[in-house]
Amino acid sequence: MNKILLLLLCFVIIACAMQIGEEKLKDKKGKKALKNMQPVQNKFVIGVSTWQESESEALQSAMLNARIQIVESLGLKVEIRSFEQVKGSTGSMNIDKKLDLRSSIYAKSILSTEYNQYYTEKWMEQAQDGIRYKYKSWVKIEFSKEKHKQYWLGFLRDANAKFTMKLSECRSNTDEAEKISALMNLLKSYYDTEKDFSDNFWLVREELYNKFIVTGKEISEEIMSEMNNVRIIVDSLRDDNFVMRVNYHDKPLRNYPVYISSPELELDHNFISGRKGEILIPVHFKDARNADVRVYAGLKEIADRNAIIIPDQRFCIVSPLNKAGFVVGIKMNPESYGIEFRDTILKNFKDQGFTVKLGESTDKGYQITCDISTEFQKSLKSYPGYIISKSFYDIKVVRVPDQEIIYTYSIPNDRYRDTRGFGLTEKKSVTNAVNLKNLSLKNDFFSITMRNINEYIERDIKERTGVMKINQ
Repeated sequence: MNKILLLLLCFVIIACAMQIGEEKLKDKKGKKALKNMQPVQNKFVIGVSTWQESESEALQSAMLNARIQIVESLGLKVEIRSFEQVKGSTGSMNIDKKLDLRSSIYAKSILSTEYNQYYTEKWMEQAQDGIRYKYKSWVKIEFSKEKHKQYWLGFLRDANAKFTMKLSECRSNTDEAEKISALMNLLKSYYDTEKDFSDNFWLVREELYNKFIVTGKEISEEIMSEMNNVRIIVDSLRDDNFVMRVNYHDKPLRNYPVYISSPELELDHNFISGRKGEILIPVHFKDARNADVRVYAGLKEIADRNAIIIPDQRFCIVSPLNKAGFVVGIKMNPESYGIEFRDTILKNFKDQGFTVKLGESTDKGYQITCDISTEFQKSLKSYPGYIISKSFYDIKVVRVPDQEIIYTYSIPNDRYRDTRGFGLTEKKSVTNAVNLKNLSLKNDFFSITMRNINEYIERDIKERTGVMKINQ
């Protein structure tokens, strides 16, 4: 008990004697010579940690620093992703920082290294809230390019053996639907591995690499013999998704990768067919009224390489508004009034693919009617000699043939107040009024009204049909 009290007393005395920010070496472990040792190219590197809160974290930091040096000595770039898991360990120390290398092969090679010597210092620092401890470590790792090359050669032999075995398993699969799916995924895995070797050909022997290339060709040829039996069928729209079905010999093909591209729908992804061979593709129309969709019976990574011929199909998905089967009738009362507004409506719906008729329409679709009336206003002293008229727009959209009104709008209102027209004659005054010559927000009125009419018609079409038309 007396010894414990004595130790505590000494600790208090030391703490009181230190100034805030002052540091003292408290303990050290390992080989001190590492602290000043310089790395020797192609023999070993010295990794140095940053300050850490524990000894184990200091050793991890030093290992990470050493491995970055190794990677850079191979001419590679490295990025640190802090505290992500990497399976494996070095001695008794788990490595839980990841080197974001260009391939997992690099990572496996680098992370197979171990330190054979280390040195750690424990420092005590006086902070305002008390004593703090921090640690710094140095580690020595032996590494040579030749050893790394041998690792790659071994990995290439293992990879070639793995793909050869997997190809044999695919060929013996009696379920043809499973076979084509497995082959497609096997080829993607092969391409992922092959890229690492093709970019670093100097690390492997030519004859060994050629064997690996032959294996890839065999996988490709096996797929090509099966591709003509794959069919992709575009079905219908369901909850803002269009449904595709993947069949193999007219039977649903599950777990099959399909690459779909459409700039208008912002699609550039791989999709996997579900249990019934179905794929649901999200449809989000923005400015586009039509969407060209290209569908490849395979993976994007394979389609981009053009190593094998992947059948592709093209479809055009039509927006709910863009339906020529719907007729929009446009009627102005009187016909000679509001020509500019009428032409705006006309262009709007023609651009969307509607069939547009001037006057009354009895066809399937919608009737847009704009009743325009005028009245004369009192003369103003500020406009001597001018006759003043005021126009009134009453707009309604009617669903044909049940004549249900789905939208109405009128001006003048609080937003669009001044619908007056000025002229030296009554005719000129009325003409200027019905053409909204004095309305400062006329263009805004046109665009807002068109947007509202579009939204109400689009909503009504969707509620009535439930689907978008898909043209093949």
